Amino acid sequence: MKILPSLGCFLVLCGLAPAALAATTAAQPSAVQCPEHVSVEQKAVAPPAGWTVGASKAPHRLEMVTFFEGPPEEEASLAYDDIKNAGKESVAVWTFATSPRGFWISCGYSGTAVVLSRRLPAGVKTCRVTYDKTVQSAAGLPDIKKIECW
Repeated sequence: MKILPSLGCFLVLCGLAPAALAATTAAQPSAVQCPEHVSVEQKAVAPPAGWTVGASKAPHRLEMVTFFEGPPEEEASLAYDDIKNAGKESVAVWTFATSPRGFWISCGYSGTAVVLSRRLPAGVKTCRVTYDKTVQSAAGLPDIKKIECW
């Protein structure tokens, strides 16, 4: 929301500037981001006879985002409410009501079962994930370009 100079002066004179400022900052995306990469240590439990175990040095790159109502271990994952395809991108939108259990974001990474999760800040009502349909992960998922929550 842009405030025109004359409207801005009117709001200040009327004492409404704090309310107008709150309205503009409330709609700004918050800093809820999945880390782009994660370092992990994995080990083979019982390698077959004659095989040696090694580790790839390839980074484990962000591959998947899931939103949950409540902690992810409760497995209450949420489907997106809307998705729009526009050229090389698709944008999925999740809208959250209120829940005493809160809402969580879970970030999955290529080449590992490790998942990073955290509770979304109180007051987050919407998250939007932008995907690049022209780039796919090893699992065939579209590349995540941007995550925005507000």
